[in-house]
Amino acid sequence: MMHMVMEFTRDVQFVFKTWYAQETDNAGWFYLGLVLTFIYCFAHMFLPRLEKFLREFLLCRSSHMIVIRLVLTCYQFLYQLSNIIVMMLMMTMNFWVGLVIALGCGLGYCFNGLHKDWREAVKKYDTVVYEVSNASETDTPYSKF
Repeated sequence: MMHMVMEFTRDVQFVFKTWYAQETDNAGWFYLGLVLTFIYCFAHMFLPRLEKFLREFLLCRSSHMIVIRLVLTCYQFLYQLSNIIVMMLMMTMNFWVGLVIALGCGLGYCFNGLHKDWREAVKKYDTVVYEVSNASETDTPYSKF
């Protein structure tokens, strides 16, 4: 039985057998792989926003539902393929690659529009707090029925 242990070496195989960085060779390939992994994971987190853009764009431009479904199906296929690639990168079981994946996906998520969702949530919370503070004692959520 093989134990799942994170390695702290620079011997790593990125996704394919030909993309192999050895510690004895030039370590620059390893660092290049880390930079490319970070960029890929950062860009991967923008794919849900691309789907939203595609839906809005296609609904405005195309009246054929078959075209819209075909484009969104192709998008879903590419998105799932991207998820598989991120999973394969994580399965290298290398600590440094895992750290770069976490940083890339985390920063990509933050830059992807987290602030917009946060602002909407705060606005809804302020509205609810304002309504509750202005409600009288006789008002209950069930008094409207």
